[in-house]
Amino acid sequence: MLSSILKRLRDAFCSPPKATKMLAVGIILLGLLGSGWLVHVTGGAKFATLHLVYLPIVLAALVFGTGGGIVTGVVAGLLLGPYILLDTAGAEAQQLGNWLLRMVFFCIVGGVVGIAASTLRRQLKMLDWLNEHDAGTGLLNSTGFARTQRQAIERDGAQVLLIVVQIKNLLDIQNTFGALFSEKLLKLICERGRELVPADVPIALIQRDRLGDKTPAQRDRGAGSFSLPNRRGIGARRFRLRRG
Repeated sequence: MLSSILKRLRDAFCSPPKATKMLAVGIILLGLLGSGWLVHVTGGAKFATLHLVYLPIVLAALVFGTGGGIVTGVVAGLLLGPYILLDTAGAEAQQLGNWLLRMVFFCIVGGVVGIAASTLRRQLKMLDWLNEHDAGTGLLNSTGFARTQRQAIERDGAQVLLIVVQIKNLLDIQNTFGALFSEKLLKLICERGRELVPADVPIALIQRDRLGDKTPAQRDRGAGSFSLPNRRGIGARRFRLRRG
């Protein structure tokens, strides 16, 4: 139960849906207006209640990134600037430099939180991608291939054709010429395989020397399946690698 909730929160943070963004906009506006009203009724901008305005600024930065945090900081600075007295009891107005400097701090906080949130969001997306893809070739790994298999079986039933292609002597080549050489060769072979296989057919590096792909067993040949000569096309091409 808890893991499911955390996963939903993580997904909402990485890719906020439109409904979440609209809700966040409403909460941010209410937070800004509420903070301004509270600062006014509690005596003015010189009291600690002014710091409540950081909450909508941080929320805007988390949801909308750096731009959202800075824009909200500007709005908050204007809202708590010339329109709010420094001390309502003595009717003391704020000086121009006072509220402008405060606005700068608001923008700095929104920008820093926005940069941190964008960086974290980018890293989480990269981890999700690396969990299902091979970093060197960009192809699906065994985890991602298993997920696409489950989806294909749910969509097409049991009529799924699974093909495994072994790259002969790749491990011997790696042991002879080194990991860097075999990595370049493997990348070229995978790029060639991706050219031969239709875009809607997933291809995966299920082991170091084995590629796998699958296609519905009874699909129309012109609609996405590929012929046996194309599968042999990988071996019919010579790959040239340069040093360095």
